[in-house]
Amino acid sequence: MERWLLLGGRFVLDLLPVLTFAAAAQITLSLIAPDRLTRLVLVLLINANLIVRVVLLLGRLILAPDQTRFRLVTLADETAAYCYVWLRRMVALAAYGLLGLDALRLLALPDALADLIGRLIGLTLAGMAIILILQNAEPVRQWLRQDSNGSRLAKQMSESFAALRHRLADVWHVLAIVYVVAVYTVWTLEIPGGFLFLLRATGLTLVLLLASRWIKQGLRHLITLGFTVSPDLAARFPGLEARANRYLPVLQSMLGVGLTLLIIVLLLQIWGMDSLGWLIEGSGRKLLSSLTIVLVVLVFAVVVWEILSSWIERLLQETEHDGQRRTPSARMRTLLPLLRNALLVVLVIMVSLIVLSEIGINIAPLLAGAGVVGLAIGFGSQTLVKDLITGLFILIEDSIAVGDAIEVAGKSGTVEAITIRTIRLRDLRGAVHTIPFSAVTTIQNSTKTFSFAVVDVTVDYKTDLDLATATLTDADTKLRTDTPDYSEAVLEPLEIFGLDRVENGALILRVRVKTQPGKQWSVERILKRGIKEAFDRAGITLPGPTQLVLQTPLVPPEMPVAPTPAAAD
Repeated sequence: MERWLLLGGRFVLDLLPVLTFAAAAQITLSLIAPDRLTRLVLVLLINANLIVRVVLLLGRLILAPDQTRFRLVTLADETAAYCYVWLRRMVALAAYGLLGLDALRLLALPDALADLIGRLIGLTLAGMAIILILQNAEPVRQWLRQDSNGSRLAKQMSESFAALRHRLADVWHVLAIVYVVAVYTVWTLEIPGGFLFLLRATGLTLVLLLASRWIKQGLRHLITLGFTVSPDLAARFPGLEARANRYLPVLQSMLGVGLTLLIIVLLLQIWGMDSLGWLIEGSGRKLLSSLTIVLVVLVFAVVVWEILSSWIERLLQETEHDGQRRTPSARMRTLLPLLRNALLVVLVIMVSLIVLSEIGINIAPLLAGAGVVGLAIGFGSQTLVKDLITGLFILIEDSIAVGDAIEVAGKSGTVEAITIRTIRLRDLRGAVHTIPFSAVTTIQNSTKTFSFAVVDVTVDYKTDLDLATATLTDADTKLRTDTPDYSEAVLEPLEIFGLDRVENGALILRVRVKTQPGKQWSVERILKRGIKEAFDRAGITLPGPTQLVLQTPLVPPEMPVAPTPAAAD
């Protein structure tokens, strides 16, 4: 309170000389009673002096260049003195120059010369304003970029307009110089309604920039809320939120670019350029229509891709239902990745053609050229066409799938991946074989639906066949009871075909057990061991060393059973 009282007293003391000068000038004019012309000239000069004094008085009140404690704005002493000096220069030139020029007009100065002098005064003022802007470009830039340390409201405003302030800091001097030039041009050319137009355009520009900032923040908030996935939906689809948020920065950037373009169009309209008319009725209408169609096509393609890709990924993932874990079948693991790749290729080609068509490129030659090239490739690459057609039918018929143990084209191994043209196998020694479908004539699949473990048991010629048969049945029963690995892999009890043949004075019995696909080799080993132990307990002798001979398998017994397959190309 004391500071404001002192400030008011200081202002009154500074105002007294100004009022005294105005009263003295008025009294003097009344006493000397000059003629009308002289009186008008003196009044103009007195008014110029009063204008300069009043403006400088207000400047001293605000800047207080010699009294820091009375300063109404936060400025350094040197900066306050600098601002006061430039205020005094420009006010003195404007007041004495323009009002003095009016006095010279009254004293019969030619109009042409008076207009020239007036424009030179205006040009000098504009030049001084540009010099002032350039001298303070860096300080003002730093001031615009600094964070607010004031009240909570000031901090919130600072955070809200941080990006706008940083952008304005880089170009403020350019905008200010352009504005000074525009004001001088309007004044010197005496454009009708020019100052009113500048004032209106300036106000609308400021309002538009502030409103655009708020709208941008509101849109960003709405987009963030729209892309937020509920906990229930996130639990059902674990990867949905990450997939949705993948496009969040892209969407925000697109909205930012769109809002920026709209602001530019409105700014051009505000400053007298018929940008809206060009956009609605002129060639801009076609451009806007093409951009809208391209945007709609891109959004539609992305939505279709994400929906189908998410559906395929969900089918490929293990799911749990009623406490039981369900693993996707080998057929699904083989065909669905191929379907996803084919979908991606189709979408990319279709979207590319539509976009090229909308931006004015004639796609008819491209389609014709692609047809000719495809025809040439078809005639020149018959093996490739055969690969594709054969592979297509093999996949449709579900002859093989990823994870199957097969023998094809003289190579055996586990299927690691299937493309539209080749099969990739990994054999017993870890070598990878890539086999084109055109080389496939027959396929031996050892892991299709179910498998059989076949064992030929050799016993002495004098062995009782009924005892041997009963012993084999007991061995299978005991393994089912005591060996979990055997019981889980076996689907049906042991089949005993009986005496198969007689060789070298020995009897060969053939047995077979139905197993889960790919489990026949491990079941065979367990069964051999169980038969040997059962024969020892029953006293059945073998002709010489134990001979438990396995029929030649399609894949070596040591072949790893259905390892986790890689995703198909």
